[in-house]
Amino acid sequence: MDALEKERLRRKMALKMEAFQGSQGTVVCVSGHWADEEHGCELCERVHGHEILILKNRKGRKLKADAKCVAEMVKFRVTDVEDLEKWLAKMGELRAEALRRKEEEKAEREAERKRLERKVIVRRRPRENA
Repeated sequence: MDALEKERLRRKMALKMEAFQGSQGTVVCVSGHWADEEHGCELCERVHGHEILILKNRKGRKLKADAKCVAEMVKFRVTDVEDLEKWLAKMGELRAEALRRKEEEKAEREAERKRLERKVIVRRRPRENA
C-alpha cells in the first residue's frame, strides 16, 4: 500500500470513527478477543486482524475493530479510548488462552478418533434355515 492509499484509508477510518463517537470525544473499550483466523475490522472494512477490540460509544452502539486500527486512531488524535491499555496488555494472555483451547480441542478430537477406532461393532449374520 503506497502513502496515498494509506492516507485515504486513514481519512476514511477517521470519518467513520467520528461518526461512531458522535459529539463525545471518547469511546470505551469493553472487551478484547484474539482469533485464530483473521476477522473483519468494521473501522477500515478489511479482513486483516487477529486482535479484535469491541468499542462502545455513549449511546450503547458497538464497533468491532482491529487493535492496530484503533491504535492508529488514537495516534492521530481522532479519538480517546478508555481502558485501551488494559485490553492491549491483556491481548497476549487472550492469545495464549485461545491457542491452549485450540490444542485441547485437537487432543480431544484425536482421543475421540482413537476411541472410535477401538470400538468394534460385531453383528451376527442372520441364520438361514435350510
